[in-house]
Amino acid sequence: MHKFKVELIHPIDADCQNAEFYLHYEGKKYYGWAFAIEGILSCMQKDRLTGESANGLYFYVTDLIIIEKISLDNINKTIDNIIKESPLSLDVVFSRV
Repeated sequence: MHKFKVELIHPIDADCQNAEFYLHYEGKKYYGWAFAIEGILSCMQKDRLTGESANGLYFYVTDLIIIEKISLDNINKTIDNIIKESPLSLDVVFSRV
């Protein structure tokens, strides 16, 4: 496993199946979101009721990775794989802060 740290900004939201976080890697800090597909669908259904996002017509989040199930372990495994495949892609997937 590569040496990095995921710092959750808020506790994982079990209802919407998402997590907002900072990623610390090689002296750089990145901002990101992780969503499970069920979480995206849940947010869109909520938006249909509240009228947001054109009544749930679309879903938009910057700096997003979609994972199978939301957990800190899955976020860590996903980021480790992204770094393994192409460490420079962190600058494409997430925003540097």
